[in-house]
Amino acid sequence: MHLGEEVFEEDLEGEEGEEVEEEEEEEGEEEEEPSDSPFFHLDFSQLKVYCEVCKKKKGHLVCKNCKIGAYCSVNCQRVGWERHKSYCKQMKKLWEKVSEEEENLRHCDDNFSGEMMNYFEDRFCVGHFWGLHETRPFCRAVMNVITMCQNYRTTTSIKQAVPLVMRLLYHCRGDNLGVRYLAPHYLLQLGNDQAAYDFIKFWELDPYDGGPVSAPYLHFWQTDLSEPLISQNKCLQHDVAYLLVKLRYYEKCLLRESFQKGFILSCLLSGSSLSRFGGNGLVLRHIYSYLVPTGTFANRSVKSSEAMHAQVNELIQIIEKYCDLVIRALANPQPILRMQTPGAYSLASPEEVYHTITNAYASWTQTPYALEYLRDHCTKVYGTLDYKVKPTRF
Repeated sequence: MHLGEEVFEEDLEGEEGEEVEEEEEEEGEEEEEPSDSPFFHLDFSQLKVYCEVCKKKKGHLVCKNCKIGAYCSVNCQRVGWERHKSYCKQMKKLWEKVSEEEENLRHCDDNFSGEMMNYFEDRFCVGHFWGLHETRPFCRAVMNVITMCQNYRTTTSIKQAVPLVMRLLYHCRGDNLGVRYLAPHYLLQLGNDQAAYDFIKFWELDPYDGGPVSAPYLHFWQTDLSEPLISQNKCLQHDVAYLLVKLRYYEKCLLRESFQKGFILSCLLSGSSLSRFGGNGLVLRHIYSYLVPTGTFANRSVKSSEAMHAQVNELIQIIEKYCDLVIRALANPQPILRMQTPGAYSLASPEEVYHTITNAYASWTQTPYALEYLRDHCTKVYGTLDYKVKPTRF
């Protein structure tokens, strides 16, 4: 495939009003959710997608074949083609495989009656994928797309992966493929702390345990990010994502309180009255709502930074009690990443930490304050950021 053929030639015409995949939600149009989507409240309409080449302008042109390449212009698409082309070819084949396997399941012969059946609508099938051998090729095909999206490491690719993860969880409630470990990290990469926390809370408190699929599923919505800790050490991947949620909230609390003190002090020093800014502090209220994660300011009280600081430290202790290598690996991932990619692993092992870091670290790098906090902690507790890794012998 040469530059300008098949993939790019069709997409670049979009600048002149022809076919191209764009972020239509920002135009005020609502996309229809798939009938089998379990997480209806996910909203990425405010998500900022930048060109993956220049990193500055909005990436409003999306490659139609792979759906993960986003660019701002013809020139940036051409510059990024060398990196993109191998992913594009692979991704196109993976999407085609998903469509093929889905079509097979929608028009499948029942082994008992011989009649046509739709696995996506049959009440005995929904929620039990993977347990039904006929559904496994579809599950594997979707998982391959998710893996490729993660490896591509852009906002657009992660945005594509999230609905696929949720869809697999909806159809395979037991989560035989382990995508529940990925979901919170993807949501955090997209800046949706609230959805990440809601997801973690469900799996910590009310996970699917083999009961009827009519039971509530992923039903927590807009829960309080500042509420007491819920971690029960059920899942290291979730605990690491949970810690990042709390650290981000703690940082916002610090900013809110610093702004409050500075704003009031400047008014006192200048002899101004708060009445100039809305009488009852309306401007402060708007700025607070920006500094506190979505959904928390309007309908509930905001915790103090001291309370959130205590929660963060308690959660760090819980994680270190399970495996003290985790926090050190987040603060300095290089030693753990020098390991050969492990396959099977035991709980609290370096191999489990390796998989946790590879899934989680992209979201942590978006919050420098959180990483700095862990580095300070490791320096105080261990005296150094260096550590040795001893792989488990099976």
